[in-house]
Amino acid sequence: MKNKKLVGIGAAALTLALAAGAVSANVAREARAMSLDSVKIYLRGSINGWGVNEAYLFQMTEEMGVFTLEGVDLNVGDQFKFADADWKDFNYGYSALTNPGTNFNEVSGNINTVTAGKYDFTYNIFDEKFTFERKGDAGEVEYVYYLVGTYCGWSYASDKALKLDEGDELNYGKLLGVTLTAGEYKGYGRGDGGQEKWALDPNFEVEEDGIYDVYFARDDKTYIYPSESADSGEEVDSSEEPVVDSSEEPVSETEYYLLGDYCDWAEGI
Repeated sequence: MKNKKLVGIGAAALTLALAAGAVSANVAREARAMSLDSVKIYLRGSINGWGVNEAYLFQMTEEMGVFTLEGVDLNVGDQFKFADADWKDFNYGYSALTNPGTNFNEVSGNINTVTAGKYDFTYNIFDEKFTFERKGDAGEVEYVYYLVGTYCGWSYASDKALKLDEGDELNYGKLLGVTLTAGEYKGYGRGDGGQEKWALDPNFEVEEDGIYDVYFARDDKTYIYPSESADSGEEVDSSEEPVVDSSEEPVSETEYYLLGDYCDWAEGI
């Protein structure tokens, strides 16, 4: 009887504990639902410099706890995560994507695009999982490329920002013979729909003021070299006396004489 009584008490305690747990979970769920309006989750990745961009903000739907982000153009090799502005409360990588299939794989915890296309993403805040649907081929994006850096506050919109000339098969854009001050620089592209394309880290450091050739290459890196044409346009001040190398012997003027029988053909007589 004693053993049976103990078993009975244990079962009752377990029932109460489970009930309390269910109540606690429901309270937490409701509390979380009450703060849904404050939830801001972004797609942050190589397509926007891993920054916070309102064009990549998940929007709350009519279904409680469900957020969507639609019409994201992704190319092969684009990497990204889902996170808030501080990488604090929300920071989801590959493991949070429930149906990667052959469209995405994992690179250092990030979601890496394997199949290019236009994607819709859905996030359920209660199970903290993301799903996606490929809606078709990615649209063609027209980019304008810039060289941004410390000199312009890293803003392409600054009136100081240098716009790159049209590129070629090797470069998104380039700018030759441009005067740069010492500082850090990086290539940047702005799409016609607000898309961003940043050169990969690290930033390119220019150590001294000078004239340079700038390239934002299609390997997503910034290259800056001293310009080959830096000295070709150098002007000479004609008002200055020419510099003479005093180490060389001066060349004397040539003197001519008329020699003959009258002087026994000897010079200086």
